[in-house]
Amino acid sequence: MASPRTPPRNRMSSRSGRMASCCVSLVDSPMIRQYCRPVPVGMRRRPHRVAAGHGTASQHGRTTMAEHHPDSSAALTLSGRFAHFGSTRLNAISRWQSRLHNAVYQRFNGTVLGKFMGRPVFQLTVPGRKTGEPRPVILMLVRDGDDLLVTGSYGGNPKAPAWWGNLVAAGGGQVRVGRETWDVTARVITDPAEYAGYWRKLVAQYPDFETYQALTSRKLPVAVLTRAG
Repeated sequence: MASPRTPPRNRMSSRSGRMASCCVSLVDSPMIRQYCRPVPVGMRRRPHRVAAGHGTASQHGRTTMAEHHPDSSAALTLSGRFAHFGSTRLNAISRWQSRLHNAVYQRFNGTVLGKFMGRPVFQLTVPGRKTGEPRPVILMLVRDGDDLLVTGSYGGNPKAPAWWGNLVAAGGGQVRVGRETWDVTARVITDPAEYAGYWRKLVAQYPDFETYQALTSRKLPVAVLTRAG
């Protein structure tokens, strides 16, 4: 008598199990635990120092921490530090997560994955500087009346995100909030007083921006997106 056939193995379940196991191992790794420990104020990243007689840091193309982060005693959020770790140490995974979020948001017309960490997001699409192809990105939804505020935080990465360069070059793009889409123009904020006001609104909506700023030496740029026409 022939022995009963063994049911085929569920490959998807097996892959999902291995992926979950890898994620648990990564999150529980000593490197992650060390990175997520609270950082005393005295040990946080210091401003750039320039020797006397050689000009200021800004004159050398660098901006001091004190110039763009006046509240250096602000507490660093755990979620912000983890996002910073992903942006600076696990960049490939962060890009994959961003592409997946974009694809799902686009596929379901903004009705799925409309929040990140419990806070609303939207999709900004701008043409690539070199290719002219549409480049979508998911950003935190911060409103200022009818305008939207965005910052090129990139999780506090030392480099500005590619979408920011595309936005500045194009001068605008297309916004999708849920099922609604509209064209926008972009205005980069350069006035210090205006910047400070918009920055407070960004941080009030998404406190992790403060952590990103504290963990990078560059000034996080801010722009206002206004409905075109």
